[in-house]
Amino acid sequence: MYPIQFVLLGIASSVTYKVGNGTEVVVTADNAEDARATLTQILDKWIDASATDDEAITFSNIQIFKVVEGKEYLVTGIFSSAFEDNTNIQKVTIPDSVISIEEDAFSGCSQLSDITLPASLESIGYNAFFGTPWLSGLQNTSKGIATASDEVTKFVIDAPETITDDELDLTNVKVIAGRAFENCNQLNSITIPDSVIRIGNYAFIPCNNLTSVTFEDNGSVWAIDIGGVETQVDVSKYTQSELATLLTDTYRDFIWTKNV
Repeated sequence: MYPIQFVLLGIASSVTYKVGNGTEVVVTADNAEDARATLTQILDKWIDASATDDEAITFSNIQIFKVVEGKEYLVTGIFSSAFEDNTNIQKVTIPDSVISIEEDAFSGCSQLSDITLPASLESIGYNAFFGTPWLSGLQNTSKGIATASDEVTKFVIDAPETITDDELDLTNVKVIAGRAFENCNQLNSITIPDSVIRIGNYAFIPCNNLTSVTFEDNGSVWAIDIGGVETQVDVSKYTQSELATLLTDTYRDFIWTKNV
């Protein structure tokens, strides 16, 4: 049995993928966006053909390898909108080879109620699980914070808008997903623990009452990519109020990556 493994496409020519039991499919496209669309269509057809009325769709028996010049490479991410609005998917187990899940990857998967995330994840795009029963349950039981398969590492996926300072516990959080605290206007202050390595874009908009942000690692430096130009933010040079402004206004549209 093989884990689910998908690729972050960045191709502009013909690429071969192995799907399921080793079936090879060739994706030929002039650009990465066309290639993504083509591969998504192939996956949808494969999943639909594998579905039964009384069996949950799991990905434990799906594998996708990128094949280049006869060599197979494990892929490391799930690209944007890869399974958006797929109503067949009920359960997903993602292996520790995956480090990135892009925006809207599983958005609108209305039957998806069981997801296992690996501790290896380093990036989660906004709305990656929007509209799934899994996310609704997560908001009700753990304030939108998911625990990885190692039962230690955590990810803030999408906190409920009503969350307060007293209810928020970011212990062992590794990644704050894009839009994770959108419209959380009851937050006044927040402490980013040392365990956090990435803060997604739009993570704190609009948090109108967030006026104090503390980084547990006060000596940390964060890289912010602004249109291909990297800006470095040394948190030790800012007050708690200024850091709140950076996260909710100045650099709110961009991904923050901790320099390690």
